[in-house]
Amino acid sequence: MKNILMKSILMYEKGGRKEFEFLKMLDRGRMSDNVKMVNSYEGWKNIIENGGFKIEDCIPHLSKSLIQIWDIGLRPIFPLLKKMTAQIEENSLMEIKKEWVELFMKIGYPIIENDKLLACDKEFCFFCFILRKK
Repeated sequence: MKNILMKSILMYEKGGRKEFEFLKMLDRGRMSDNVKMVNSYEGWKNIIENGGFKIEDCIPHLSKSLIQIWDIGLRPIFPLLKKMTAQIEENSLMEIKKEWVELFMKIGYPIIENDKLLACDKEFCFFCFILRKK
C-alpha cells in the first residue's frame, strides 16, 4: 500500500522534515504497528508461489479509497472521541453510543458494501487468499 500519506510519513520519519510532522497525528502508529503485513496482489502472489503454493481464489477487500477515509477522516479523531466519552454521564453514554453506531451504519455500511465499485479499479490493500499446495 503506497499512497501519498504513507510516503509522506516515511519522508518525515526518515528525513525528519518538520513540514510533515503533522502526519504523525494521522499515522498514530499505523506505519509501525498495523501495516507490516500489507503487500500488493503481485507481491503476495510472488511470495505465495515461491512458497510452494498456488492461488485457488482471492477475495480483495478494503480499497485504498476506504483506507484513506479511515486514515484521514476517522483515525485522527478517535482519541478525542474516546476522551470526550469519558466525560459523559454513564446514563447518557449508551444513548449517545447508539446514535454513533446508527450514524456509522448509515454511512459506513454502504461504503463497505460498495467498496469494489467505489475503488474504481484501484488496487485493494488487503486480500483473502485460498491456497493449495503445488
